[in-house]
Amino acid sequence: MRPRTLPISLAPVLVGTSLAWLETQALNVSVMVVALLASALIQIGTNLQNDVGDFRRGADRHGRLGPPRATTLGWLSPRQVQSAATMSFAVAICLGAFLVWVGGWPILFVGLASVAAGAAYTSGPFPIAYTPLGELSCSCFSA
Repeated sequence: MRPRTLPISLAPVLVGTSLAWLETQALNVSVMVVALLASALIQIGTNLQNDVGDFRRGADRHGRLGPPRATTLGWLSPRQVQSAATMSFAVAICLGAFLVWVGGWPILFVGLASVAAGAAYTSGPFPIAYTPLGELSCSCFSA
């Protein structure tokens, strides 16, 4: 799940919450908490998808530098990691339904685009990570 990456997903929610509070002098704690959870789950799903996607493509090998990869090290099967990624994205989408109800349809499009980008980062026929758009994609979806 790479907990060290979670601040990347939480920071935009906290900035948005701060801006909303500055504008309205009101804090909707339930919206903030649900948005933080949904954002963290999208990040976790992306990290898990990256783990299994890189494993399937042979991009991660034993002895690699960086955080340990559960699939490569044999701690979990590719199926288990894929299931955890799918579950993380699914719960984020369910939480996102509440955010759409409170905040409107634009949130639906941002949320679905975030899930799609996370799922496609190292998976599918044309993984974003292996193209020049990989870093740009990370920058766009973490802002």
